Amino acid sequence: GARKRSRVRLLSTIIAVPITCGVAVVAIFWRCKSKTT
Repeated sequence: GARKRSRVRLLSTIIAVPITCGVAVVAIFWRCKSKTT
């Protein structure tokens, strides 16, 4: 059970990290775009 749980936790980390980075990049891009316009 513990091994499967750690795998799910690892998988959710792998999914969450790119989403968090993507959101941060979009937020920075949006801020720059709003400032320019």
